[in-house]
Amino acid sequence: MLFANKQTGKFSFNKFIVSWTPKELEKTRQEYGDEDWFRKIYLSGSWVLVIELAVFAFGVLVIVLALL
Repeated sequence: MLFANKQTGKFSFNKFIVSWTPKELEKTRQEYGDEDWFRKIYLSGSWVLVIELAVFAFGVLVIVLALL
């Protein structure tokens, strides 16, 4: 994983690449994970969805204009 704190699993600039053993990963996932992350982030109409859709639409527009 890139830019993560090994103890919390959250974003951090302390390390560029961090790796966990399967046991450590399972413990971190159980403690900090969210089983409904897709529904809460992408299906709730959050600002993350708006930004990602805007970037996607811009990319499609660039590709279409480049092909014309």
